[in-house]
Amino acid sequence: MVAITTHQPYLLSIDVSSATFIGTRIGNKNRGQRDADTGFLGIAQERASEQRHDRIASAAALTYGYAMHAAEDIRCQICDSRDCPPLIEHETERGQWHYRRCAGCGLVFLSPMLDDGELAALYANPDSGGTRAYFRKEASKLRRARGRVRHLAGAMAGGAKGKLFLDIGCSGGFMTQAAMQAGFTAWGIDPDGDAVAHAEQYYPGASYRVGGLTEFADAYVSENQERFDAVYCSEVLEHVADANAFVAAIAKLMATGGVLYLTTPDIGHWRRPRKLADWDVFTPPHHCLFFSLGNLRQLLARHGLEIYHRQWAFKPGLKVLARKVGESI
Repeated sequence: MVAITTHQPYLLSIDVSSATFIGTRIGNKNRGQRDADTGFLGIAQERASEQRHDRIASAAALTYGYAMHAAEDIRCQICDSRDCPPLIEHETERGQWHYRRCAGCGLVFLSPMLDDGELAALYANPDSGGTRAYFRKEASKLRRARGRVRHLAGAMAGGAKGKLFLDIGCSGGFMTQAAMQAGFTAWGIDPDGDAVAHAEQYYPGASYRVGGLTEFADAYVSENQERFDAVYCSEVLEHVADANAFVAAIAKLMATGGVLYLTTPDIGHWRRPRKLADWDVFTPPHHCLFFSLGNLRQLLARHGLEIYHRQWAFKPGLKVLARKVGESI
């Protein structure tokens, strides 16, 4: 039995052995909560329209051979469900990319996922991820960084002075600079050597490292007893292939009671375009994962991090503060 999605909220179950097709509507139970958590708002149609789309989906499965996905080993990184039907195919100059949506928690993910080597090659060119472009408008980036550091400093008992701060994906050093100005002892890590060189040249005083987070976490905890009181991770999580390994590394680096400020695109946001391909942050294959508040909360909780505040965002993005309250499950 395999499953696919249509542009409407249905699950099409395909019994490959008997070639029978059963169209089942997703979400009758707890529909309001599902919409709130997974973000597919405003897609309910009249009953007659729903039945018409069921028939279209069945015909499409027969015509285009969706049953070829039967042998795929698909598992959601958040809830471990294997009920993750295809959501969208998108073609770019780099190739054709396929995304799936977990029917359980709503996580949308690239499938097949890029491996570490492919991700490294993707970001080897500074222009691919925007290193050079990101250095533009430094003044405005520093203003935004100072505002975000204030949120973290306000969460520190006794203030920021002398507290350890880590920027994951530090790029040109804007957040580390703002953190140092607020009194933090700042560290920054980024896989882009050019970005780190820029940070070291223009915003000295912080400790910078070039590399990946999991490797940094292993090396840091083996050499240092102190853990980070404040961690900032903005627009990085959606780029990683293994969300659990990434968040586990964050949690490993954090002190108990430490605070994480995390941002990532919000697929559940009310202003996210209904057609996913029209969303400006839907940029295959750079963005591997798309979260909503519900599944992001679930992911962080698996690693002892509890979201206690969500900032309002006019643009389709999640901005959350989470505190380390325990260890990874």
